[in-house]
Amino acid sequence: MFGAGTLLKVKSAVKRRFSLWLQQRLPAEKYQLLHRGNIFILPSRFGCAYLLLVLLIFLLGTNYQNNVIILMSYLMGSLFITVMLQSFFNLSGLALSCHGQCSGYAGQGLSMPVTLLSKIPRYDVSLSFAGQQPVHIGVVRAEQMSLNLPFFSKVRGVIDPGRITVKSEYSLGLFVCWTRLDFGCSCIVYPQAKLPGGSLLYFSKSGGDKENTGKTSTGAEDFYELKAYVPGEPFNRVAWKQFARGQGKYTKHYRQQQGDVLWLTLADMPGPDTETKLQYLCCLLLHYQNENYQYGLELGGQEFQAGSGDFHLKTCLRALAAYPQSQAREH
Repeated sequence: MFGAGTLLKVKSAVKRRFSLWLQQRLPAEKYQLLHRGNIFILPSRFGCAYLLLVLLIFLLGTNYQNNVIILMSYLMGSLFITVMLQSFFNLSGLALSCHGQCSGYAGQGLSMPVTLLSKIPRYDVSLSFAGQQPVHIGVVRAEQMSLNLPFFSKVRGVIDPGRITVKSEYSLGLFVCWTRLDFGCSCIVYPQAKLPGGSLLYFSKSGGDKENTGKTSTGAEDFYELKAYVPGEPFNRVAWKQFARGQGKYTKHYRQQQGDVLWLTLADMPGPDTETKLQYLCCLLLHYQNENYQYGLELGGQEFQAGSGDFHLKTCLRALAAYPQSQAREH
């Protein structure tokens, strides 16, 4: 008797060998055309039961020498072969391409853009990453079709989502026709934004240039305006004087002094571990970008010059996502 540990090792070894075989047979390409060299087809459970039934009917007809029953088994067998060919040609000739990257935050759904091209309609096609939610398409029209393939990750990093499984059980569900394609995609998963306690400007250093970043600026913000209170906003920003006068519930909003540049460093973040600090940094970057602040980032000896805008934000977020896991554990 094999133990559970032995079975797991055997299963893992089989998966590794199969993965290596797939890498050699189906290499990574941005454009993939399905044909007999990369399509696999096997009977489904229903197909196996159907084939067993055909065999039993044939044995029954030969045992009793009943030509009608034998003819019935032949007809059912020919239907089995016809459906096999139909299932194969349903996918053969379908082209898929994936040229982009997907990006998002840990714990949230990401989507990878995939394009399907077909000269004829295809039926009952599903696509999915391994272990992810599949996208089912009832009919792929004879034209170009785009879809977003979902991918979910709880951890940050530059992640290889793996191969995309394209599968169909058309028609009658007797066969499973499938393939696993590698497009060389990557998903940039940013840390999950986590709100630190206190003022969002408390954790940054301010200064017009790199030499003036020695002090923590707790007072680097000026009162700007009052806005209607939104549930969830911190109570320390509530304008209690206006509320006591019966003027309604408002929150105070501040604006950074003109000319100040905010600098964020990993070492200045609170938190028990580096992953929590990266989550705080992610939240601060999003806040500073939303408020149109000029901000820079120091991360693991790498410095990103102060700036603003979507490109600067994505550059900083990519740096957080790509921060080595080994260094995170060391810190």
